[in-house]
Amino acid sequence: MKSDLVRVLERELTQLEASLRANPTYIKIERIRGLLAAYGSDNADVQVTVRMHHEISTVPPDRKIPNGPSKRSKVYDVVEEVIRTRGPTHRKDLLAEVTARGLMGAEKNPMQSFAIYLSDAKDRLKSVGDGIWTLRENAEKLMEASTAVEAS
Repeated sequence: MKSDLVRVLERELTQLEASLRANPTYIKIERIRGLLAAYGSDNADVQVTVRMHHEISTVPPDRKIPNGPSKRSKVYDVVEEVIRTRGPTHRKDLLAEVTARGLMGAEKNPMQSFAIYLSDAKDRLKSVGDGIWTLRENAEKLMEASTAVEAS
């Protein structure tokens, strides 16, 4: 199990990365890199820049998938990955990670939009109260274990 320090550091890193992607200077740098790539710069390290919901994401040209998974599917994958890594997680931290990865953030009310995603994933996710979410499979195992303890 991860120490509290590691969790705090990961959370801080996620917030700093989201802040960096929102920085106008960083955005401008990424746009210039995209233009250089589009106009044939001699710089071999240039990556294609993709604009996604006011977030900038650099994707190497060989990694672009034109018709890949849906946004909803990507959001669920990130949420599940975070919960598997950190355990039950507050929705604000989940949204921060989804936003840091450029999947959400341009919505008028990101938390409301994200709450809809969470609520629609009843087959995958379960709210355990106070804004904390976990994987449904983990919640079911916990319920079975507590029932077994009560029965004995």
